[in-house]
Amino acid sequence: MEKEGKTIEGYQRIIELTKKIEMMYREKGGPELSWDWETKEKLLTDWKKDYKGRFEDCLDPHFSPDGEKIAAMVRDKKGWTIVVNGQTWEERFEECWVPRFSPDGEKIAARVKDKQGWTIAVNGQTWEERFKEGRDPCFSPDGEKIAARVKDEKGETIAVNGQTWEERFEWCGDPYFSPDGEKIMVIVRKEGKYYRLVKEI
Repeated sequence: MEKEGKTIEGYQRIIELTKKIEMMYREKGGPELSWDWETKEKLLTDWKKDYKGRFEDCLDPHFSPDGEKIAAMVRDKKGWTIVVNGQTWEERFEECWVPRFSPDGEKIAARVKDKQGWTIAVNGQTWEERFKEGRDPCFSPDGEKIAARVKDEKGETIAVNGQTWEERFEWCGDPYFSPDGEKIMVIVRKEGKYYRLVKEI
């Protein structure tokens, strides 16, 4: 049975790969993924009505890990914010960038800019600290920690839950959490040389 180039074998392969991904995810200590395989079609949101038709700009939609939520960065007359399944954050910002879901899908983090500078907003609530620049945040496997690369007058570094590392670098890459969430690995540049830095947090 074939339809538009899709075969039963192809669907079976997708299912096998999905099961492997779920197994790898569990082995790394992530929450159990829940997929509703019995529902063939389920309306999550009306993209045209709830997103494109309501906002002046609507960009970069992202799905939650369980596929039940869609978050996107949007702009209306009040400013930029994040919308999730048609519901916007109350807060508005001068700029707002790609939303990131926590592993359990309950939190969303995004880098935002207000009059004081760049920071990270989590479910609409910003960190107290402000920076000259801020980059896309990432969650620890348990969703309790958020790390982002930031820049201040002294240079670039990593901030975890709003607290910056003491060290500053000429350049700093994106942070990556260890599977247990107790360490962060990042590539940095010091005196023109690149290093891999692993730091306990």
